[in-house]
Amino acid sequence: MFKITVQASSKSLVLAAVLAATGVTIGRADTPPVPAAKADPVVEALTPCAEGADAAARAVACTGLIGGGTLSGKTLAAAYLLRGSAQVERGEFKAAVADFSKALSIDGEATTALYKRAGAYALLGRLDLAVEDYNQLLKLIPDDPDALYNRARIYALQGKYDT
Repeated sequence: MFKITVQASSKSLVLAAVLAATGVTIGRADTPPVPAAKADPVVEALTPCAEGADAAARAVACTGLIGGGTLSGKTLAAAYLLRGSAQVERGEFKAAVADFSKALSIDGEATTALYKRAGAYALLGRLDLAVEDYNQLLKLIPDDPDALYNRARIYALQGKYDT
């Protein structure tokens, strides 16, 4: 990779655009070069939990991180959330509810965990608990269209058209 320093002018901007398109790093003569961005170690640690087509492999990766003792706080809650999502894909709804609940016990503001737990409860046929979660979510995010829609669908399934 080349590094070319150019003065800011209309000709140099055209040159910069051409060089950038070819992968050459461009800097201005009056500014120091910007160091390359460092990868976020938290994001890197959670990558095996979040990426990949195999839900079982993602769940195992998350289990390793959760049990490893290196995560805490919101990062640990995120690992439980990701494992819960993998459990839903695997059809393990009770395990998913447990993971989403654990994420919520660590981070009470994890609205994604609350939303996903409501969905897992609905898939388990626990519509009463799903409605409770959607109601709680609507206290945190009033007028959330997805929560309103899903709660309304459950009410319709229960024959509660005036609620």
